[in-house]
Amino acid sequence: MQFELEKGKTFRGLIDESQKGLYYKHLRIVISNMADNGRALVVPISTVHSKTQLYDKSCILLKGEHSFLTEERSYAFYARAEALSQRDLDELARHNKLIVY
Repeated sequence: MQFELEKGKTFRGLIDESQKGLYYKHLRIVISNMADNGRALVVPISTVHSKTQLYDKSCILLKGEHSFLTEERSYAFYARAEALSQRDLDELARHNKLIVY
């Protein structure tokens, strides 16, 4: 099954080998349609912890708003957004490094 890079889709996947398991930890949401350059914007979702002082409060997600969200509050980590191509995700899937929701 191919994961289509479309606005609103969610996944986890190891994008940067140097980050080891970090990318498996964070849910990612496709937040734009595919641009003319063949890429779409993808933003990671991160948990608001009691020690988290600085985070973007413009997009707070609550526990249960997505099946992967099990903590009370999470946020869209826009500072870590990436422009990914369908080819990037196909490559992850081919190497079994893509978890689709």
